[in-house]
Amino acid sequence: MENKKYFKVVAKCGHVGRRFYVPVQFAIRAQNGKEAAKKARDLPRVKHDHKDAILQVKEISYYEFKAINQVNKNDPYLQCR
Repeated sequence: MENKKYFKVVAKCGHVGRRFYVPVQFAIRAQNGKEAAKKARDLPRVKHDHKDAILQVKEISYYEFKAINQVNKNDPYLQCR
């Protein structure tokens, strides 16, 4: 099995204008923080054109990972199609 860790990545999201954003937490599995940031940047709703789209990357436990995923699963903004 690969040596994957769990990260909380806070990214700028939203269609609320160029200068405005909504910070959203994403739970990402990756080998390091740099890889986690890259994966989060490619997610839908993240402001891809911003160089500073990733606000924070922090290593977390598996339980925090599951909790963030559960919150995101129930967030209507992240579930709209």
